[in-house]
Amino acid sequence: MDQACSRSRSALLIRTCRHIMDDGCLCQAAALRGREFCAAHVRLRERRWRMMRARRRIQARFEIPPLVDLWTVRLAMVRVRVALASGLIERRTAGLMFYGLRMAASNLRYMELRDEYSDFGAEEMEAERRSATPPNSNVNYCIHINRLE
Repeated sequence: MDQACSRSRSALLIRTCRHIMDDGCLCQAAALRGREFCAAHVRLRERRWRMMRARRRIQARFEIPPLVDLWTVRLAMVRVRVALASGLIERRTAGLMFYGLRMAASNLRYMELRDEYSDFGAEEMEAERRSATPPNSNVNYCIHINRLE
């Protein structure tokens, strides 16, 4: 240790702050009663602790909605972009999330197309069934045809 940092400990009868300064020396201010640090460094540590807690709360608020349609997938993509820009998630994590969201969007598009084709086919089949069935018949036949093959 250099001369500025070294002081005789035997002459001090009070507890001193245990904070290590940027230059490597101890603070040497009087510690608060029952604490290991002086008032300034207790406030500094409390401020850092509050900031860390707030950062954790913000990270916990990052949520993605259930991916039930294309609009919620787009909303999730926007939330991932905002989280990436604000530093809540890393670039690699965001890339993996975007990949998964693109896959979900592709699957949802396929499902919507399939539903449109099946709805179109169901209306035609219902019309054929009504026209082919006698009005007082108790027997109904329905043949399902998959149009995506």
